[in-house]
Amino acid sequence: MYGLSEEEIGSLQLPQNIALDNTVGVLGIEMFDRAYIQYLHDLGIPAILADSYYDVQKTLIPCDVISMENYASIRAITQQIIDAGAKTLGFVGDIHHCNSFYERWVGFCSVLSKAGIEIDKQVCIQEKDGEQYSDLSWTEAQLRKMPYLPDAFVCANDFHAVRVMLALKKMGISVPDDVMIAGFGDSAEASLIDTGLTTAEIPSNDMGIIAANMLLARIGNRERPYGLTYIQTKPIFRGSTKSK
Repeated sequence: MYGLSEEEIGSLQLPQNIALDNTVGVLGIEMFDRAYIQYLHDLGIPAILADSYYDVQKTLIPCDVISMENYASIRAITQQIIDAGAKTLGFVGDIHHCNSFYERWVGFCSVLSKAGIEIDKQVCIQEKDGEQYSDLSWTEAQLRKMPYLPDAFVCANDFHAVRVMLALKKMGISVPDDVMIAGFGDSAEASLIDTGLTTAEIPSNDMGIIAANMLLARIGNRERPYGLTYIQTKPIFRGSTKSK
């Protein structure tokens, strides 16, 4: 397992310890740089990507992609929040960070549109993804500068959702009585945090097995058409959102 530095990505270099002569395939996890993906392809290394860059469906990406299914689960979660009485909803996360974040945003927007609820960017946190999202003071500042707090926040992942919950708690705002919160991923924090987090479960182990089989198939036949494979996720409703 190798981590890529920003310098290696920018200069299109492999990690120093990788020996190409002994490498027959690569599984790339959260590799979102288009030029680097093309670089791997040009090296002739069969590759499978777990998730990919924003709006990957609209490009002819030269490798196979496996992803958790994002659209249906975020739609189910958003609809349940609306059914529970939410009239205003915000979204937290950089929708251009990766394809999964973007698909969750699209699913969120589609439910609001169907319900006749206007998307108000003033109650969304969508700054470029970076270390600031882990800063609780920064999250609190984003919330305090909003003209009003929405009835609910749907977040691009559990990490963002937990930070919003903690910031709201510092502000004396009750979850879910004042503001409902939902995330995505069913991380360890999602079930352990006070007022368990509504989220979507990703079958990570099964995704790993399927990705390995996809990579073996690609190694066995490099001429087969590239594919985009989705693995179904499952909404999990906990105490951070209200029931109908």
